[in-house]
Amino acid sequence: MKIRLAQIDAPESEQAFGQKSRQSLAEMVFNKWVSVEKETVDKYGRTVGTVFVDGMDVNKNQVARGMAWVYLKYAHDKTLVQIEDNARQARAGLWGDPNPVPPWEYRHGGAKPTAATVPAATGTCGTKRYCRQMSSCEEAKQYLACGVSSLDKDGDGVPCESLCAK
Repeated sequence: MKIRLAQIDAPESEQAFGQKSRQSLAEMVFNKWVSVEKETVDKYGRTVGTVFVDGMDVNKNQVARGMAWVYLKYAHDKTLVQIEDNARQARAGLWGDPNPVPPWEYRHGGAKPTAATVPAATGTCGTKRYCRQMSSCEEAKQYLACGVSSLDKDGDGVPCESLCAK
């Protein structure tokens, strides 16, 4: 049975941390009895759900280990965002990379931000994810440069349209 872990997205196998993410998942589930809390079936026929092993939420554990992102487009469990923020602050797993590329951007040909596009003033990206958290257009642009693609809903390169009028 093929399972797509709900609400999270892991690096592609050829991406940085792709193999480590896969190994982390295998470590938790390989040759073990699992239960799946099914949410839906995706267009590829995979069950989309939360996987549990001995009561442990595997999806949340992958995020906590820094082996997956919260897929904000599909996330409804808001505790996942805090778990990801904790992993990011601890520089766990993929968060050890100064500019990790989310897999949904990688799959669509998104380039990894370069030193020229990453805000030098902040040194690292913060944990804000939503336009309502931004205090200015400049701040929204910094977060977008750090890979927070959720700020650019229409994909035109302009984050938080209400803050950054063209």
